[in-house]
Amino acid sequence: MKTSFLIKQLSRISENFTSPHFGEMPLRVVRLQSIHDVDEKLWDSINAKKDLFHTHRFIRSVEDAKVENSNFWYLLFYSGETLVGTAVLSSFIVSLDLFIGGIIQKFILALRLFLPHLLKVRILFCGLPISIGKNGLAISNPSWSEELLRFLVKEMDQIAHKHKIQMICFKEFSKDNEDQDIGILTKFQFIRANSIPYLRMKIPWRNFQSYLAAMRHNYRRHMLRSLKKWGHSEPMIQTRPFSETISDKPALILADPSVCSHQQFYELYLAVMDHADIKLETLNEAFFENLYKNINQDMEVLAVVEGKQVLAAAILTVYHNVMTFLLAGLDYTKLKESDVYFNLLYGIVSRAIQRGCTRLDLGQTPYWLKQCIGGQETPVYFFIRAERWYLHRPLKTFQFMLFPERKLQPAHVFRDGGLSNLSGLPFARERTPDADFLDSNMYRKGENYETHAYKAKNRS
Repeated sequence: MKTSFLIKQLSRISENFTSPHFGEMPLRVVRLQSIHDVDEKLWDSINAKKDLFHTHRFIRSVEDAKVENSNFWYLLFYSGETLVGTAVLSSFIVSLDLFIGGIIQKFILALRLFLPHLLKVRILFCGLPISIGKNGLAISNPSWSEELLRFLVKEMDQIAHKHKIQMICFKEFSKDNEDQDIGILTKFQFIRANSIPYLRMKIPWRNFQSYLAAMRHNYRRHMLRSLKKWGHSEPMIQTRPFSETISDKPALILADPSVCSHQQFYELYLAVMDHADIKLETLNEAFFENLYKNINQDMEVLAVVEGKQVLAAAILTVYHNVMTFLLAGLDYTKLKESDVYFNLLYGIVSRAIQRGCTRLDLGQTPYWLKQCIGGQETPVYFFIRAERWYLHRPLKTFQFMLFPERKLQPAHVFRDGGLSNLSGLPFARERTPDADFLDSNMYRKGENYETHAYKAKNRS
């Protein structure tokens, strides 16, 4: 078989460990340096069960694009001839002040005028060089987790030593990954650090009007006001050929490449990145070209089009009844006209309901706007360790400065009891004038919580 030949020719099999599983073969690992060296059916036999972003076709979209000039490794863990786990590794240069804000960040930026490489290090990640709130680990049975993670750490140590990589990081994990016993990494001196939160929402509604009816007045009112600017009471998503939908007013269109090509989306995406406060990496045009080609069966592009001009667009994926708002592109010169981004977000919710999805993953920033449509916070964390003690000690000492916890002010979008039985979150709370002021004004202006909390304090 082709796979067996590739494994024999291209892999390096490490020493075996005694398995704690009675009657089962000890683990062995195969290390490869390209996803193209791994049979797609073999890889997806484990990874396709997790989500789209672990599949062979998504990973090769990233690798072939050479995002951030990354190097890649792929680990396949076997018990006998049975594949029981996989891991995607990548290495690229990262700025450790990524999550720092305020005066400290400005001070670091000033120092970089004289020390351009300050706090910039090459890191070996368990994960891909794309920030979508997903990790790069798949384990077929949780009972293998501890042994497999021990094996994985050893492999990463060897790669880091060979390539003179200074730090190792496992990204990005949440409570959904607790069955993988990922916490065992702290036994290997890894620091559990805060990443930026991830937003998602459950979709229990059968239509958009039911969704609107479940909302509190402040949020529903602002939503209806934005929709009214387009002459609608709910998002109207057009699926007809583009030649039949050309209008002088903005319209939501399920866009094929003739409407929003990968080049057009890439230009809009770069505008978003220019305005981003936090960016681990910047994707290149080749990635979007690969994505359009490899993920077209699981992907939709929802675009805001006025005439023949694309004002905004979102790449959406649907997999296992979960819609993911993957990436956005915006024309900032037109953003405030007709509430373009607001209406794009409402269209995404409407499309998730139309597709019968049970969950909508909204991604990360911008937070408040996504919270205003019902997004709820899921804390995300990662594990990091320096390979030298003189680097690891300051990393551990200053972890709360380098990786501060970011707690979001909750938005009380739905009426009392509206979704509390689904999410376990206490939507009902005592309302105060300041709370109403925060909810209504943050929605309207899209500003951050800290700004409005200050205004609310000074109004009282």
